Amino acid sequence: MKKSILIPVILLAAVLLYLANAHSGDLPKLKPGFYLPPGKEKSVAENKSGREVLKHVRVAGIDYAIPVGYFRPPVELYIDQVAISLGVMKNDFSMLPENTETVFKKGFGNEWVPILTTTTIGPRTVNSFAEITMKRRGRNTVLREEYGLDLMYSPEGKSPDHGEMYIYKHGDEILTFIRCSKPQDANSVSVCTHHFDDNYIKYQLSYQKEYGLKEWRDLEQKTQALFKQFRQNAEELGLKDVAIDPSLVHPLVHE
Repeated sequence: MKKSILIPVILLAAVLLYLANAHSGDLPKLKPGFYLPPGKEKSVAENKSGREVLKHVRVAGIDYAIPVGYFRPPVELYIDQVAISLGVMKNDFSMLPENTETVFKKGFGNEWVPILTTTTIGPRTVNSFAEITMKRRGRNTVLREEYGLDLMYSPEGKSPDHGEMYIYKHGDEILTFIRCSKPQDANSVSVCTHHFDDNYIKYQLSYQKEYGLKEWRDLEQKTQALFKQFRQNAEELGLKDVAIDPSLVHPLVHE
């Protein structure tokens, strides 16, 4: 190669290398297990709150990459475990406001929903969980249908103070089980705990009955869509089977 051509080529290569190093230097070095979202690295890095930074979590052998803004603090403790605790805005399942920890401490109202996911011992844990709970409370008869759910009651009048129990069945299998508390006085409200599962993950949602029960189908679909996106995030980052630091396991695993 002629000298007149070689020098510009070397200079071009040096400029490209400099620009590449300069660009990579703009991005912060994150703690192990945290990642910048593919395609949004620079914009997320420039957002000093870090709420859109993705956290790698593995539940029941399934890898998820979840934005930090969804987690119940402290985020660093969620790694490879049996349960994770998240919070979402009820209307669109977006992240909670910036003061996530404060929101959790105040308790939930009609605007946000806490989600607890746990590893199950079988692909359909909700069915057996609902059957055992209803048997213990004598709720073996359908009283009426509400919002596409069967409201169960006890003909013998057993355990009337344990609130209401709703189920949704497909054939003989219970796919959804919802328990709503009985208000203690005029100033308290009925709170529902909503269980459903997907393979080896059980989802538990909580909400005020007045604002959530009638939307139970929509809440399930939004939850599944959200976790599908979290799985896609992990796939885009190539996190499947990536080793996770065993020293950073949530205490729940050992209790």
